[in-house]
Amino acid sequence: MRRSVYNYYALTKYFDSAPENEQPVWKCITPDDWTLITEMEGLTDQLAQFSLGEVQKLSAYNLSVPNEEELNTPNDVLGKM
Repeated sequence: MRRSVYNYYALTKYFDSAPENEQPVWKCITPDDWTLITEMEGLTDQLAQFSLGEVQKLSAYNLSVPNEEELNTPNDVLGKM
């Protein structure tokens, strides 16, 4: 929701100084359009959080699992590294 408020403010400032032919676009956005916009932003933000969580989980897994080279190296060599 914070992002929607910030985007609304940013768009307001943009259309305040936008060329004359672009200003009507801002005035044509209905309250229903704004509701749809905020719902879509919330959904995409949630999907991005899920995606980020999956990447972090995969990264943590890859750090904890030894790779093939480490598995084939004798322990005494690893101890010297």
